[in-house]
Amino acid sequence: MKFLLSWLKEFIELSVPPETLAERLTLVGLEVTSLSRVEEDWLFEAEVTPNRPDLLSHLGIARETAAALGRPFRFPRWLEKEFRPLPAGGAAFPITVEDPDGCMLYCGLVIDGVHVAPSPPETVRRLARLGIRAVNNVVDITNLCLLELGQPLHAFDLSKLEGEVLMVRRARAGERLETIDGIARPLSPELLVIADSKKPVALAGIMGGRASEIGPQTKQVFLESAWFKPTVIRRGTRLAKTATESSYRFERGVHPEMVRRAAVRAARWIAREAGGKIRGPLLEIGALPPPFRAIALKPKKVEAVLGMKSSPAQQRRLLESVGCKVTGSSRGWRVEPPSWRADLKIPEDLHEELARLLGYDRCPTTLPAVPRRRVDSGSAVFREEPRIARESRLRDRLVSSGAQEILTYSLLSSDQLSRCGLSPGLKIRNPLSAEQACLRPSLLPGALQVLSLNLRRKTDSAFFLFEVGQIYGPSKDSRECRALSLLAAGSPDPRWNEKPAPQDFFSLKGIADFLSHRLGWGSLTWKKGVPVPGFFEEGALTVLLENELAGVAGMIRPEVLSASEIPVEFPVAYAEFNLEKLLLKEPVPVTASALAKVPPVMRDLAVVVQEEVPFERLQAAVLESGRPLIQESALFDLYRGKQVPAGKKSFAFRLAFSDGDRTLTEEEVNQAVQHVLKALQQQFQAALR
Repeated sequence: MKFLLSWLKEFIELSVPPETLAERLTLVGLEVTSLSRVEEDWLFEAEVTPNRPDLLSHLGIARETAAALGRPFRFPRWLEKEFRPLPAGGAAFPITVEDPDGCMLYCGLVIDGVHVAPSPPETVRRLARLGIRAVNNVVDITNLCLLELGQPLHAFDLSKLEGEVLMVRRARAGERLETIDGIARPLSPELLVIADSKKPVALAGIMGGRASEIGPQTKQVFLESAWFKPTVIRRGTRLAKTATESSYRFERGVHPEMVRRAAVRAARWIAREAGGKIRGPLLEIGALPPPFRAIALKPKKVEAVLGMKSSPAQQRRLLESVGCKVTGSSRGWRVEPPSWRADLKIPEDLHEELARLLGYDRCPTTLPAVPRRRVDSGSAVFREEPRIARESRLRDRLVSSGAQEILTYSLLSSDQLSRCGLSPGLKIRNPLSAEQACLRPSLLPGALQVLSLNLRRKTDSAFFLFEVGQIYGPSKDSRECRALSLLAAGSPDPRWNEKPAPQDFFSLKGIADFLSHRLGWGSLTWKKGVPVPGFFEEGALTVLLENELAGVAGMIRPEVLSASEIPVEFPVAYAEFNLEKLLLKEPVPVTASALAKVPPVMRDLAVVVQEEVPFERLQAAVLESGRPLIQESALFDLYRGKQVPAGKKSFAFRLAFSDGDRTLTEEEVNQAVQHVLKALQQQFQAALR
């Protein structure tokens, strides 16, 4: 918003230097971004937030300046005279509003006998300083009223309107309108238009039509002033792909009381400058609801919220300086915001308003209050929400295991999801772009995108990545879920005496089992099942925790890798877990026992079983049958080959036996091994290899 110092002085007495004024306005939230000297005047440019449409005029800026400086604001007497009702005159031009929801108030009047000519040099200079091109004396006056009062106006050449009535309606299918910028625009029923009896003549609140614009031959002017619904104008600017000074104000909401005042002010101004005669009174169609809305405010709560000392009298004075009507006692105010401040609706809005007027520079810097609890020693400690604490420990464990955390976007394109074999899932109704049209149903697309980017940049030869984030499902039960993804790919650089060992699915599985054990989730069960549709190859695993589905894991299909610009010869293992199920589970207590005084006795045992027998069942049988002497069982070999019959496989276990305080005899160890072997033979028809 650009404004001139000389124009502000018509509403408020100013004696402070322009630099001081700019600084003070910035301190109360109206950030002045530019200040320049223009001949004998000063030009300011400020950033106006979308919730303050009242500041999009010199009148609004003057009110804000008065509050910021503690000066009285007043309408000049000559301007008050301009606002007086018009006397009755000739017959008014008939108006019909067919869409009262889109146009709640429409005002119009006719000015006869105007003489259209170039504006005086001073008017041309004033408009040019504010970035507006001068057209003629009638159009320029409507623009000056917009800059002065914040109310957009539009002037039609009455002789170019066909028929006996002017209508505010929705456009009809197939209609077109050539606007004043020379573009012939196709119209749709979503657009609100001003039309005569035969055709549209203006895009309501946005831009006028060329066929009815004011020109040198114009003798009769129809002056329009209206209150259009902001959402209707906002939608119209998007459909028409154009924005103007008028639409910028209408789509944020103009001051209802200025609709009538601006029309009367502009009519008198045009009559003086262009020599016309007003055909009054002002015709009004519709009405706006009263803006009255009282807000309860407690002065003590204001101090508690802002953390700044301010007396009830000071609070009252500041609120009244911005036009609020304050009644009640110091124990509690009843505040009625002015009609031009539509942003003041709830007590929190008044808290913010007082903070702004007191000065953000006075806000103390303090740490936020944190709930504390007492421990037995009497000291106070911070209390952390259990789920957040567990998630923090999870991240620490993963980082200590050599993983790198990544953060990716929740909004993706449907193409990005389809490349990973995923359905679009939840789509955004009004996305900012096609690349952000869907909520992700999985963390996989983001992980593959990060991997692909790093491979193209050749940043590393091995990757172990993880992410903790939200995923979104189509059903109400799975609408939003916290998830953990793990990705392992590539081969780390080996030591001088080692061969390269690729990070594969077993590396990823080992990390997941390690996490489950260290964080007290319990034992994860990795189960073969139906391949996960979309992005896992045959043999994908489902991950169970206490017989509940906790995640999926497997190797990424080659076509998915190729679609993500990842070489097919670069295998990628991926797992994704429902983190809410894992973190909300009460941790399994971790027990510890004293170290044995004597070393354990180690034995190796290799057995041949059917191909479909899973390792988890064998491991459980080994530990159960070897009690109480067996302390540990570790798989060190899985073999399929010539020495093993077809359809079978060989598992080799390393068993550790101990009795704590004494050395076991050979006979005791052999007997324990036989118990294990006998149990495997009975349960799985295992054969000693």
